[in-house]
Amino acid sequence: MTCLASCNREQDVLTVLRQASHPALRKVTCRITEHRLVLRGRVPSFYLKQLAQGLLMRQFGSSLRVENELIVCWDTGVAGPVDEK
Repeated sequence: MTCLASCNREQDVLTVLRQASHPALRKVTCRITEHRLVLRGRVPSFYLKQLAQGLLMRQFGSSLRVENELIVCWDTGVAGPVDEK
């Protein structure tokens, strides 16, 4: 997949997430390489972690393998990007 195709695909994924009903899902970030979609960020529950993955799998089907690296932050309820190391 070319950089341009990958960037367009990432924008498609981000559009789906930004239109999600829960505000925490709107802060999830993603990265696409080859046929892998990596989700990153923080959500306040395992339900939302699964919901993010489910939304994208319904939208994009089996064309991408979703790797869900979302972190559940129980105590803070704060959602947002995870710092890359």
